[in-house]
Amino acid sequence: MSVRRVVLVVSMIIAFMTACSSPFDEKKNKYEPWYYNPHTDEVYVLKDLITKEHYDKVERVLEYYCNKYQRNGPVDIEFVRPIDVDLIMNYRKKAEDSEWWLQHIENTSRTCPDEN
Repeated sequence: MSVRRVVLVVSMIIAFMTACSSPFDEKKNKYEPWYYNPHTDEVYVLKDLITKEHYDKVERVLEYYCNKYQRNGPVDIEFVRPIDVDLIMNYRKKAEDSEWWLQHIENTSRTCPDEN
């Protein structure tokens, strides 16, 4: 096989893999209020939710799910282990969902299992 053909095949493989990858496969170390727009098939950060109030709510959701994190500032939450973007989007939705909040945060007492 010629060098030109090998380069072409490798280029096609890389292009295919890039086209097939999804932003949902990506893992993040820090929380940001990610949003998926199904009409444009884009994932982006909702800048309006980068507030202390929203991050306070997300912190409560993370505590509810026993997710280990570190709060480094008013709008800075760092995960102990990287988390999938789709799970981060789920946390964002729950933090802003008043019905979920009432059912899960305000009316339950939940403790996380000890990790030994």
